[in-house]
Amino acid sequence: MKMKEKKNKFPAIIAVIIIVIVIIAVFKSMSVWEHKNSTVSAGDTEQTEQTDDVDTVYYDGKLYAQRQDLESVLIMGVDKYEDQTNDEGYSNNQQSDFIMLLVMDKTNNSYSVLHINRDTMTDIPTLDIYGDPSGSVYGQLALAHTYGKGGNDSCRNSVKAVSDYLFGVNIDHYIALTMDAVPELNDLVGGVKVKLLDDFTKYYPEMTEGSELTLNGEEALAYVRYRMDIGDSTNINRMERQRQYMLALKDKFAEKVNSDDNFMLNTIGILSDYMVSDCTADQLSSICNTCMADKDNGFVEIPGEAVKGEEYMEFYADDDELMKTVIDLFYEPYTETK
Repeated sequence: MKMKEKKNKFPAIIAVIIIVIVIIAVFKSMSVWEHKNSTVSAGDTEQTEQTDDVDTVYYDGKLYAQRQDLESVLIMGVDKYEDQTNDEGYSNNQQSDFIMLLVMDKTNNSYSVLHINRDTMTDIPTLDIYGDPSGSVYGQLALAHTYGKGGNDSCRNSVKAVSDYLFGVNIDHYIALTMDAVPELNDLVGGVKVKLLDDFTKYYPEMTEGSELTLNGEEALAYVRYRMDIGDSTNINRMERQRQYMLALKDKFAEKVNSDDNFMLNTIGILSDYMVSDCTADQLSSICNTCMADKDNGFVEIPGEAVKGEEYMEFYADDDELMKTVIDLFYEPYTETK
């Protein structure tokens, strides 16, 4: 297989919403926020058709329509050890280390998080040297972010890649945070305690599998980022650690916010350089309020198989499960309007 590679009361989802809260505070503290309208409306796929101006799809012998009462936000952790920048040129070496799609159901007052494997093999859109669309390439979904200057254009390319992978569902907004913000946030809360799911003694002698350890910043980044010679070396394994760490982080974060009036301000000063989003402060505030008030449906994963490719790990989603997941999250039985 060839792959083209470039060079409780806080609910579970609060780990993701923490990022949103911080960004809201950052934007409100700025004197100017340049609003850029980057909403993506994905085109139809071969499996969809237009019925009464609504995207529809046949699944399991029934006709479904894409729901219009959803709002979705793509949340990315960009794997790069420096601040996100808009470098000259239209390629970069930033990849999406984790990819999560927050899906908010406005009718049922609930939300889910689709945790997508960054190694997912699919067709990803590319940009030419002028930043214009230039076709697609088959590779890991994480590589979509390498096209563009590393800022909003790369985020938009990732949004399109994820939308295309999910059969053209609409994605409204994006938030990206570089992974080198992890140790900063970890140390701000005084370290995060977890029971280690894997053995990291090759890198840190004290990080033995099964031990309970309060991670420092460097260890925390390793725990959510490393996979080479860790466990089965797959991203599936790493995704489990990422979810575990985020759930532990949210408790420490909540404690600090409640006990230290200056904590959020200090967090803003450190993390503001690591974030990119197309949302305004009002939009982010609305997203945050929705998630704090509504029912948390938890994480959703797409089953599949991780295999060793010619150079890198590759994840192949189960096609039937992928389609079922998309139908469950984004569609409803079609009812003809009169």
